[in-house]
Amino acid sequence: MKPSADASAPGQAKRSNATSRKAIPAPEPTPIGPLPPCAQGHEPKHLKTGDRIEPDGRKSGESNIQVMNRSNLDAVVRLVDNSTSKTSRFVYVQAGHSFALGDIEAGTYWVRFEFGSDWMPECRDFMRDSAYREFASPLVFVDDRVRLYQVTLSPVVGGRAAAKKVDRQRFLEGD
Repeated sequence: MKPSADASAPGQAKRSNATSRKAIPAPEPTPIGPLPPCAQGHEPKHLKTGDRIEPDGRKSGESNIQVMNRSNLDAVVRLVDNSTSKTSRFVYVQAGHSFALGDIEAGTYWVRFEFGSDWMPECRDFMRDSAYREFASPLVFVDDRVRLYQVTLSPVVGGRAAAKKVDRQRFLEGD
């Protein structure tokens, strides 16, 4: 076996060659391309799970959705009322976290979500790794009973809800 460069002979103190090593520069950040105008002069933010992107819509219902983000990317979740096309909830969910959306009124709602990195509040969008999705079927809350849905944003083996890719325009419908 060949000795390492800092091995010492018997009876000698071990020499360190750390001072002779050159410092390795930190890698350059991966360029993300030109920033959109809304991002100019601003820094990305890492929000907390449950932070609202927009104020909540109507909140007099008794139903809930438990949102689980098991991916390695943060996500924003938008709940859009099918009858009014208005956003009812729009929240941030960190990677590996879950959050309960509560007080949801009776109705039919689309669940849209975006995964990504480098959230830019001024743009209401991720600057890197963006992927927009929507569950293929809306969630229905009936007014005469309390309802709890559990949704997992990333695919689940044996899961009952399919998500499809959507474009940014579809994701933002409900503004």
